[in-house]
Formats: sequence, C-alpha cells, structure tokens
Amino acid sequence: MKRLTTRILVTALLVIGLVAVAGNALASVAANAQIINQATLSYDDGTGIQTSSSTVTVTVALVEVAPAIDPGPDQSAAYTVPNIPLDNSFTITATANGPDSYGLTPNLVSESNTGGATLTVTSDNPVLLGATVTFDASSTTTAIVVPADGTADAAVNGIEPGDTVVIGGDIRTVQSVSDNATGTSTITLTVALPAAPGAGVLVAEQQVVTVQVESGTITAAGTDITVVKTLTATSVSDPGESVTSGQITDTFTSGVANLTKYVRNVTNPVVGTNSVSYNAVTYYQADVSAEPNDLLEYLLIASNSGSGQVTAAEIEDVLPVSFVTLVTGGYSGQDFHYDDGTNPAVTYTAANDGDPATYDGTDTLTVIVDSDTVAVGADGIIASGQSVYLLYQVTINP
Repeated sequence: MKRLTTRILVTALLVIGLVAVAGNALASVAANAQIINQATLSYDDGTGIQTSSSTVTVTVALVEVAPAIDPGPDQSAAYTVPNIPLDNSFTITATANGPDSYGLTPNLVSESNTGGATLTVTSDNPVLLGATVTFDASSTTTAIVVPADGTADAAVNGIEPGDTVVIGGDIRTVQSVSDNATGTSTITLTVALPAAPGAGVLVAEQQVVTVQVESGTITAAGTDITVVKTLTATSVSDPGESVTSGQITDTFTSGVANLTKYVRNVTNPVVGTNSVSYNAVTYYQADVSAEPNDLLEYLLIASNSGSGQVTAAEIEDVLPVSFVTLVTGGYSGQDFHYDDGTNPAVTYTAANDGDPATYDGTDTLTVIVDSDTVAVGADGIIASGQSVYLLYQVTINP
C-alpha cells in the first residue's frame, strides 16, 4: 500500500494582537499594517517530500476614535473699534490607530455686552492627524519602529518629518521617516525619549489649531465684552466619533474717559466749590471770582474709569478770548504743564513745533494726550485707571 504522509505548517510572517484600552475599544496595532499568513503543506508522494504553500494578507483597518482637545489660555484685548480680533489656540491630539481627518466646529457658548461676536477656524479644516503604533520592543529612544503602511514614501500613517508626536505622554518632533511598503518603518525623533517604548504604544500626531474671535460691536462702553467658546472635532470617517473641548473666555476691555476742568485765582486766591488738589495746590470747579488783570490757572484732568484703554485721546479747549488772554512762558519758560500721572511732568510750547500742544493763535488750544511722556511721541492713550493733567494760565483782560 502506498503511504502518504502530510504535514501542514502555518507560518505567520507578521502577527500582531489586538487589546482593549480602558474607556475605548482601541486597537494596539496600527491601521494599514499587513498581517501576512503563509500555510505550507508538506507531504510524501512516494517520490520524496513535496510542499505546497498559500499566503493570505489582511490589512488592519482604522479604528475611528475622537481625538483629544485641550483649550489654550484665555485671551484679552482692548476694544478700540468694532470687531477686534483675538486668536484662540486649541491643541488636538490623535487617539486613533491610524490617520484620520477631523472637521472642526467652533461653538459660541455665551457672549456679553455685544450682540455680534463671530468665530472662525483659521487653521486647515478638516485637520488631518497621523497616528501609528509601535511594532515590537525593537524601538530605541530615538528610532521608533512601527508597521509599514503599504506605501513606501517619506511618511508612515500620515506622520512625516517636522510633525509633532506624542509617545507615552512625551512630546517630540519627527526628524525623519524611513518608510517601507511592507514589514516595518522607522520614525526618527529629534530628541530622545526618556526610555524606549515597548510594543503597542501609540505614536500620535499633535497639532495646534486656531479659532479667531471677533468682538462684534460693544453695547455699553466702559463694560467689558466677554466671549466664551469651545471647539468640537468630529471624525470625517465616522461622525459618531466627536469630542468638544473645554472653554476659552476672551475679554475685550473697554475704557470710558472723562474730562474735568478746574481753575484757581493766582493773583487773589479765593475759595470756590468742588475742589481738587494737584501738587498741593487747590483748584475749583465753581464760585471762583477774579478782577481784570488777575492771573488765572486752569487745571484739566482727563481720566479713564473703564477696564481698558482709550485711544486717539485729544484735549481741545476754546478760550473765551473776549475776556482772557493766554499767558506764554509761565512754566519754566514754556506755555503748558503736562503730567501723565506716573513720570515727571513735562512742558510744552504753544507753537506748532512738533510737541503735542498747539495754540492756533485765535482761541483754540489742542493737546494730544500722552500716556507715557518718557516714550517718544504722544500716543493718544489713556490707560485703564489713568489720569493725566494739563495746566495753563490766562490773564483777565483789562
């Protein structure tokens, strides 16, 4: 009798298991990895040992999972014109086992003191995040070995040079990718990890995306605008995988300026009403009397009681020239005394000579407000809580 002996040998050229991760059914094997199984039949047909082989290939599928989103810091800007922009940053990190695109939707949670705040994603939308998983324990602290993705190029599973990746909680930059069509590929990092990762560790791309917020138009000056928003990321492959970030609050501060004018009789001091003291000298808003040829000194105080700065601030004072004449040289040989409330006071001339003060020679005095007299050039700003002071003198006409 002819005896036939057979033996079947199954060889797995690439075998990777799947495990469950707490909270999500995540694959610990990279998407696009090829699981290649070869079976060999060995038998004796009477003439000797013969073999017959057959191979099947299974490509690991993407397991869609919503990414992680971390909101950046709250932002603040001064409201100076409608639709002041602010840029909010959100850090988005892949959690899937392979590359996926995510649509980004900004959400207006609340707004106050404005009816027209707008939100716009200014980064790529949708955003593509690469991801893969370490192959075995052969990785080093700088060379990360992962399954090939079926295409030999300079990227593996969407991860390419220059990308930011998170590996075991450590954030690194990719220096290069040595990618093969089959087998394994290697991701080289610019800076070493504290320890080499083992098998099944996620290598996740991380990007910072930007949402621009515009303030709209303020409802009540002097009260802040606040805009609260979140960002939702939704998998393009599986819209059921979606996540919304925590909140970012933007504040647009608003200033409110007020001008108050006082006077004192230098020649014949009198006590008026509604007084204020400046440099240990008292000035009054009302009930100050004077005679012809008396010297009067005016004090103008511009203050900002709002939470934000005001800009383009300028003081204009029209003199009643039928009754008074501007005195020149009254302040160290110059015509006006100006104090920004912080730095030493400065003096200006009435001439149109480039300093912030001018007098048109007829009746109008103009001074550009300066929040910082040490810095070059008047800036027209009154900061929140700041008061600036202007002094000038006149004589009453005979």
